[in-house]
Amino acid sequence: MRTADGDTFAIEAPIAKQMKTVQSYLEEDVEVATISLSNVFSKDLAKIIEYCKKEITGEVTKDFEAGFVKEMGDEEVKVLFLASNYLNVERLFEFLS
Repeated sequence: MRTADGDTFAIEAPIAKQMKTVQSYLEEDVEVATISLSNVFSKDLAKIIEYCKKEITGEVTKDFEAGFVKEMGDEEVKVLFLASNYLNVERLFEFLS
């Protein structure tokens, strides 16, 4: 995946499945090499990937979620909320709502 600021991330299939927007790209075109995410910046994608990894391993708890946004300002949380909505990461979106 290539972010709006030009960084490229390689993700594993279980993480891609949690991002329903990415999953739909993969279902449409199995040959897709890079998915451009014009609405997501690398800082936010890194946080989303971190959250998805924790969700896969069952480590998302109230304490984890509280710590996940603890150091973030309101604007950063808002941008992460918008990115999670764009990528359709349901649990993260619900948590940030």
